[in-house]
Amino acid sequence: MVVYFFTGSVAIKKSSFYGSIALFLLGIIIVFMAIMQTDYFTSHRQAIVFSNSSTVKSGPVDKSNTLFVIHDGTKVDILDNTNGWMKIRLANGNEGWINGGDVKEI
Repeated sequence: MVVYFFTGSVAIKKSSFYGSIALFLLGIIIVFMAIMQTDYFTSHRQAIVFSNSSTVKSGPVDKSNTLFVIHDGTKVDILDNTNGWMKIRLANGNEGWINGGDVKEI
């Protein structure tokens, strides 16, 4: 816009005007993408299993049924956190509750 205001040439004024409009639209797109990225990181909490093996239960108590076992290094999505238990989802869609001490949030 500075070039637009301080130049005397009509061709330069036109190109700087359209260039500033293009940059403005690009800025709006970038801000929109940044908002989407922020929303993604606030809504997708993840963790890594650090215990050698951990049992995934059907509920947030020790007496719940065991659904499956996961091992160290497994990346999980955190869905809920209740009384030291975390509801998790694996990449294959399996869900269950795991002791919060077995995982570390990333």
